[in-house]
Amino acid sequence: MQLPTSEQQRKRQVIAEVFVTRGLDPALNIDRESFNYAHIHYQYITHWVHNAFRQFATRHKAIAKEIRDTVKRELAQKDLGELEQQVDKSIREIIPDEDTPLPVVEFTPTSEGLTNRRKKGILAFEKSAVFEPRPLPRRKSEDAKRAETKFEAQIKAVAKILDAYGVFDDMPYDKQQSLLRAIVAIFSQ
Repeated sequence: MQLPTSEQQRKRQVIAEVFVTRGLDPALNIDRESFNYAHIHYQYITHWVHNAFRQFATRHKAIAKEIRDTVKRELAQKDLGELEQQVDKSIREIIPDEDTPLPVVEFTPTSEGLTNRRKKGILAFEKSAVFEPRPLPRRKSEDAKRAETKFEAQIKAVAKILDAYGVFDDMPYDKQQSLLRAIVAIFSQ
């Protein structure tokens, strides 16, 4: 029926039958083997089939996108979990004492409460100050958000390792933040 869209792959995979009980006889050619394509009844059925196929293709694309997004989300979560396990394993090699808690790193959106978090033993940094050299993505797609989340987790991992090695021990807060900002600048290039 000469579908006007370029859904070549889907067109090859779809087979359909249309059953018409009455009203299409005048559209048949004399040999009764083909249709008069200009007849209004045939045009109506053609339009209906094209519309049905468009609806099918749109829904099929939406389902495929949902599946792809779910798989991407699961892979991203798996990657973050593996990163955290690797960091914890590396820190336990540096600090074998199981009673010593692993360092916790947080990036807060504002500078409020940083002092209180640091008093609790959390390595808290202002996110905008640390990630300042990193350019913001032009688009806020799900892939870009996942990439930013992964990058933030990697910088947290670096901060945990630096703390485990004692690099942050005698270093003032501003210097710690500057060191992380320099690391972000290097890996943002």
